[in-house]
Amino acid sequence: MLVVQLEAGVSMGELGAGELWRHYRDEIEGSADLRSVAQYGGSAVALAAFVASARRAQGRKTDLPAPAFVISVGGAVKRGLPTAARATITGRAPLRSGLVEAPFGGQFARALVGSTDVVMVFGATPDQRIVISLDVEGRVELQRAPFDAAATTLVRARHLVDGRHALLVGPAAEAGLPLANLGSWNAPERGESHGAPSLVGRG
Repeated sequence: MLVVQLEAGVSMGELGAGELWRHYRDEIEGSADLRSVAQYGGSAVALAAFVASARRAQGRKTDLPAPAFVISVGGAVKRGLPTAARATITGRAPLRSGLVEAPFGGQFARALVGSTDVVMVFGATPDQRIVISLDVEGRVELQRAPFDAAATTLVRARHLVDGRHALLVGPAAEAGLPLANLGSWNAPERGESHGAPSLVGRG
């Protein structure tokens, strides 16, 4: 499990390695209902984290900020079951109240599970076009995106998907249009061009 703090520009490491994670661990393990949810892993961990943060906020405590979003894969993907190939993104819905989660396909989930099963991203960055790069060893690097705001998603994919898998939004999402999608792009096979992504468009 990895935690990325955008303001600090660094990964905070695995569960228990940072102060933020110690707060989350204590809050979830100290609550029977949250502990029973989180034990299922994947998006259940994301749900438990958001609920834990909301409960602390109700008590006017600010030591447990809510994640900006969480990307997770479940136990079936971790075990390599043949039909399991989806990851889930969880966050607060920008166009309505409450949490929303949406699964997405492509090869992203199986690539991610080689490094971790849950990535929790906190905070924001003044540059909207930041790339969160995660390598096979689980190391995280924040990079300035090599394209401008007007670049289409296909142009963005050509810049970033070079032997890698990527989650990308286009200019419509950056402008806040309600029907904008998140695209899961696969690394193209040798000699192939970038194909159509698997799209996520709820909430």
